[in-house]
Amino acid sequence: MILKSIVFPALAFLLVYFVKPAEYIALFIIMGSVMPVDSVIAIVYPPHENIQKIVTGGILLSSLASILVLPVFMGVYGELYVW
Repeated sequence: MILKSIVFPALAFLLVYFVKPAEYIALFIIMGSVMPVDSVIAIVYPPHENIQKIVTGGILLSSLASILVLPVFMGVYGELYVW
């Protein structure tokens, strides 16, 4: 969860910072790295109850972490590209 919620957005930020792509591409990269894990994953996994609990718990934690991480990285994006 930490990898998806903190490390990937940090790597995406570094990529955007050093490569300096167009504004809409940078927004796509940062938003894609910060968004939580897709909830469809819980449907794809086998219906074993133990695995389902682990998968849905991971989705929940990823979603909660994105609530904290999204404003931080979008604020950084705003400092780089807006105004």
